[in-house]
Amino acid sequence: WLWMSSMCRNHYGVKWPQTNRHCPNLVPESSRDPPLALARARQDTGLLPVTVRATVKQQLYVDTYPSLLDLYAEWYQAYVDDANF
Repeated sequence: WLWMSSMCRNHYGVKWPQTNRHCPNLVPESSRDPPLALARARQDTGLLPVTVRATVKQQLYVDTYPSLLDLYAEWYQAYVDDANF
């Protein structure tokens, strides 16, 4: 939860439909979220997709994830895979 709260304050190149009053906004709340968030929600899961944009050595990288939770899981899985316990 702390990581997602941090993403609400500082997006770090991560974009997804969200508002300050309902962040991290994993799924839209139809009564409070703007129509754009509802339109972008995946029809099969209801999750809001996430786009990550980063520039490394003047090369733009763009990745998409089904949700903020999927980004978190994939990002930290790389650390677990490389760990020497």
